[in-house]
Amino acid sequence: MRRRQRVRYIKASDGTRLAWAESGDGPLVVKAANWLTHLEYEWESPLWKHWIQFFSEHCRFVRYDERGCGMSDWEVGTLSVDQWTDDLESIIDAAQPNGPVTLLGMSQGAAACISYAVRHPERVARMILYGGYAHGALKRGTPLAESAYRAMLDLTRVAWGHDNATFRQLFTSRFIPEGSHEQLNWFNELCLKSTAGEVAARLFEARALLNVEDLLPKVARRR
Repeated sequence: MRRRQRVRYIKASDGTRLAWAESGDGPLVVKAANWLTHLEYEWESPLWKHWIQFFSEHCRFVRYDERGCGMSDWEVGTLSVDQWTDDLESIIDAAQPNGPVTLLGMSQGAAACISYAVRHPERVARMILYGGYAHGALKRGTPLAESAYRAMLDLTRVAWGHDNATFRQLFTSRFIPEGSHEQLNWFNELCLKSTAGEVAARLFEARALLNVEDLLPKVARRR
């Protein structure tokens, strides 16, 4: 990639250190944090490189590692939609936008974008939401799926950092079931580089408990 990124650090509202990066020039696009990122490691990622390259060539692209992950503090503190929204707000403030920003929300990052847009409709030009959801896996009323999810939580706590990569391969397959050999191997390594097992379990559980259904009509009315 022709352009490099600049990595910086800020303190979140509760004092947690967050790492954020920017690359490219133009209108500001801020990507809300999603599952398992590492600002430096994903720069040449077979999964993320094309995303980063596209936005960096057309925009001033801002990303950050969520609390508990990547280059941000692994001491996570509170995990909730409200805290994730506070963190997104801190990153946007640090980026010092000249006007309303475009928010990119992928997976659980969509919930933070929606919540931020409800808090600050005047600061959001548009949202790009991809693979987002209003209810986490433990808030959907599906007992069998909830049991499977809780089993994955238990395995995450005890098997995440072991030398045997069998569990991580199972975990990776949930996220990129049709991934290439290169992509699967990269994601397996990302699991180890991005966080610790107990923290991963907390992050995994927090996503399953989110519920932003009540915010959806508020976004629609404010647009």
